Amino acid sequence: DLMTFWNTSGGLPYSFEAVQTPEWKKLSGRAHRYKRYEIPSHMSILLAGCDVQQDRLEVSVFGVHKKQFFLVTHEVLYGNPANIDDEVWTELDELLAKTWKKQNGMPISIFKCSIDAHYLTNSVAQFARKRKIVIPVTGIDNNWSADIMPPKFLFVKRNGKFDKTGKKRWPLGVSLLKMDLYNRLKLDELATESIHFPKDMPDEYYKQLTGEVCNFAENSRGETKRIWEKRYDAVEALDCAVYTLALYKICGFHLWDDVKWNKSISKVNI
Repeated sequence: DLMTFWNTSGGLPYSFEAVQTPEWKKLSGRAHRYKRYEIPSHMSILLAGCDVQQDRLEVSVFGVHKKQFFLVTHEVLYGNPANIDDEVWTELDELLAKTWKKQNGMPISIFKCSIDAHYLTNSVAQFARKRKIVIPVTGIDNNWSADIMPPKFLFVKRNGKFDKTGKKRWPLGVSLLKMDLYNRLKLDELATESIHFPKDMPDEYYKQLTGEVCNFAENSRGETKRIWEKRYDAVEALDCAVYTLALYKICGFHLWDDVKWNKSISKVNI
């Protein structure tokens, strides 16, 4: 009934209430107590999510403690990712190897980075195979059965043949991960699963982060399905956040108890 009212009376697309897209202005207008590149002292782990595009790599770095996420930065590295020898991969290496400092002066490094292996798979496979902290992932659209699926071996193509890399690629049910992310974004800063942002992130980041909406659509058989659709041209910030949230679960951090989290503030041990 609600869908019919929105479509006919309002002339508007109906957004599934449980995954309603947050408004980017509300996110950017929150009062944040830290700046970009600053890492709050109570952060235990740094995780990164990387999206691969034709002319660039985009990377989000998040500090994590328990169920809370703190965005540290979102970086755009321009180059030609199709060429594994291009400088853009060197820049990603440097970012992943960087030693950061918390606000209390303690050093911290990126623990793991998930990277999209759906596009330019061969280049991503070559990059990932020799780097323990890099975990290839592949998003599967409109899959509502599971958020993280069993991994499969990742292959690299050489001289017309496919060789096993020794790395595994994790299929992701990005529909459920986006639902999780958007529900977290609607929480206030004191919530246990909230996501925090630096006070000096540009508006473009928030527009990309909230760049998709979940709508109902009817398929050829007359069945009503939920699908994610773009409402903003660029959604790389959203993809990077989804890959990071998936990485959090792939590493098993969602299973940690308070004792393990409190010990991990000074050292990660899994």
